[in-house]
Amino acid sequence: MGAISRGLMELTSVSSHNRSTSARDLPQLWSMVGIPAAFAMADFNQKWLPGKKLAIACPKLDGNQESYLAKLTALIDSAEVNTISVMIMEVPCCGGLLRLAQMAAEKASRKVPIKAIVIGVDGEVRTERWVA
Repeated sequence: MGAISRGLMELTSVSSHNRSTSARDLPQLWSMVGIPAAFAMADFNQKWLPGKKLAIACPKLDGNQESYLAKLTALIDSAEVNTISVMIMEVPCCGGLLRLAQMAAEKASRKVPIKAIVIGVDGEVRTERWVA
């Protein structure tokens, strides 16, 4: 797990089911996912990833919060991101990822909406709401 958490912003391009659509043609939609949330959902890849780019992170396991904040702010300002979805578990430690995304959005010169998706320990979506 250490290698996954240290790879904070290893951004993986996720292709659309429509193979004729280039990733450049898709709007820049980003999902930030807390490590446990992706593993709790059986349909994570099929339901949540098509047409989006993914960043997996765990601020609790990684000590350098400033690095997260700087990378997220740069992502918003430089990568022409149109929206960010932050998927976290309903456990207390996952809330840090959402707070970092909100702080980065406040710090960035571009403004983008942020959606918070909270997953229960049973893998079901508890809430889905726009927070910024």
